[in-house]
Amino acid sequence: MNKKEVNNSEKEKIILLSKNKFFEEGFHKVSIDELAREFRVSKKTIYKHFPSKEKLVFSVIHDHLNGTSEKILEIMDSKQNTIEKLIAVFETAHNAYKATGKKLLADIQNYNPKLWKYIDDFRRDKLHYVMSEAIKQGRKNKLFVDADPEIILQIFTGAIRAVINPEFLVNHSISSKEAFFTITELLLNGILTNKGKTIYKKSKIGEMK
Repeated sequence: MNKKEVNNSEKEKIILLSKNKFFEEGFHKVSIDELAREFRVSKKTIYKHFPSKEKLVFSVIHDHLNGTSEKILEIMDSKQNTIEKLIAVFETAHNAYKATGKKLLADIQNYNPKLWKYIDDFRRDKLHYVMSEAIKQGRKNKLFVDADPEIILQIFTGAIRAVINPEFLVNHSISSKEAFFTITELLLNGILTNKGKTIYKKSKIGEMK
């Protein structure tokens, strides 16, 4: 293994260990000293790859979002029908959100607004892509009503961004699972044709609840 491979392996290991730590405890109260002790590496080793804790947190989130993005692209490229794809995407998004943990998301919102914007932009762009493709396929297969695609996109995007965030969920004592399920139920039922609703009822969406 050459030096570059060693460095990459070392960097990936730190990201993985930090991901587990941050997802469980958040990042605000976790110091580089604490990480170094727990990971049994020197602070110098961590700083070699990440000049600051903020850079490390960004790398953890970037890695997590990339993994989520890959799963979503696989779903959208699959041979499932449009409704099954949407449900699978929403379940994937929920699992990714839940895995991140409320503490970390709250820390990002409170202490790193630039990173929260990065997450929010990712959600917006990915949701726009998913819904654009779904609307195109759904209307072609007569699963979606003939409504203005841009209005549907704005409604879905606005609902997800407004409801699926730590502040809303905490203030309203709603679990992320319940929030995802409710959004899916309300929004999909509003745009599905009778044919689409029949397929939707058979797709076991209730398992998300």
